[in-house]
Amino acid sequence: MWKLFIVFIFILVVLVSGCVGDPMTGIIKTGRPGEEGGPQITTPGTSNDIAGFSDYTEFLPEEIADLPEDFYPANLTRKDILGRLPEAVQKTGHIGDDTWSGVILVTGDVEADNIIIEPGTIILVEANRDDQAGGEGEPEDPVNPHEFLGEDYQKTHINIRINEKLTARGTPGNPIIFTPTSEDPSLSDWDHLEFESGTLEYAVVENLWGISLRSSETTIKHCIIRNLLQQGVMFGNWPEAGIYGEPVSPNITYNFIYDFGHMGIQSFFSDPYIAHNIFIQKRTEDPETIEYLGKGENGGLDIHGGNGTIEYNFFSCGSLSPAETQNLGCPGICITEASYPKISHNTITGSKWGIELQGGLPEVNGNNIFGNEQGHMVVRTIYAEPGKTDQAMAYDQPLDLTNNWWGTTDTNQITSRMDIGWSIRKDIDPIAQNQIEDAHPDWEEFGWMWR
Repeated sequence: MWKLFIVFIFILVVLVSGCVGDPMTGIIKTGRPGEEGGPQITTPGTSNDIAGFSDYTEFLPEEIADLPEDFYPANLTRKDILGRLPEAVQKTGHIGDDTWSGVILVTGDVEADNIIIEPGTIILVEANRDDQAGGEGEPEDPVNPHEFLGEDYQKTHINIRINEKLTARGTPGNPIIFTPTSEDPSLSDWDHLEFESGTLEYAVVENLWGISLRSSETTIKHCIIRNLLQQGVMFGNWPEAGIYGEPVSPNITYNFIYDFGHMGIQSFFSDPYIAHNIFIQKRTEDPETIEYLGKGENGGLDIHGGNGTIEYNFFSCGSLSPAETQNLGCPGICITEASYPKISHNTITGSKWGIELQGGLPEVNGNNIFGNEQGHMVVRTIYAEPGKTDQAMAYDQPLDLTNNWWGTTDTNQITSRMDIGWSIRKDIDPIAQNQIEDAHPDWEEFGWMWR
């Protein structure tokens, strides 16, 4: 009898500790994943909902969905990071070739030729100050007046520019941190991290305007990029908008990009490889940040001309409510100009539109596109201006929308959630019969963030 009692107590302890599958959801609650032979990451839920606005957290592993908005990997805290300020070596102005390690304090615009950043380096950027006072005054943008931060913004916000090569390879246990010196940082504490070529790996980059890339020999992977005034990562060439660069083909993979004021990634006439990333437009609960994020055209990804491959990503507007998305563009993916990307094996949910198409002819296959507030896809016709014929929408071929999961297999329901003009042909058959199991990032690659 006592043996049966011991067995009963053991089963009860296992159930209470949450180490078995939830019979209602099928999600296995495992705690910390990742050790060899140990428990695996939790399995996200599935959805058969075609309409409505999905709670994006249902489709992420618990370990990712539950991360605080201001978390740091490797058991770091903001207090610990700022507490190392007395150790810092100051950097400002033109520094040629340099190697950074330990703690670095950037007090003004930095222009370098080549920089190597050792694993575990903390780069503290002086917030809202620039002892170089460089940059031009900027006029107010009448289209997006909320983005105007004053004519002297550039002169009071630090820019780190590497003209040749950045080599910044952190490790899971010793990530590289770029963060401002403020105890309570905002979206605009410093300006840009710009580099011509190189690698940014296992790093946190936060509270700045954004990251700019200049060449194809660039890789960004396993990074946390967050709290961004504008784009998380921007690259390419669009002189009409004042963006002067070269068409590039960077590799951007396994990154967690969230709380951004414009786009998670913005590509201009380039051919990027963008895979296994998580894009969440809003995770923050800070009222001032929410107010700012609620004013912009905040999609996960903007492909503005060019080609590229977009696969195995997760896109969502995040914790924005359906009412808040009414004032936003907020598509999962926005495609404009003469763009012909291949879009496959992504999950797009909890956005205003799954995909907004303003030009080009993408191939959209093998994705999960459901639970978006306005619908799966919208096509907006842009008529060409004189001398700008590449802006015209010309569909001499049907849109290839085959083998996607739309939350249902009912063709009428699927097409009713698409705002596509009658003159534009589209192929949606064959339709995936179930949610596509591998249409998401490799979740295990994100385990370094909390282990």
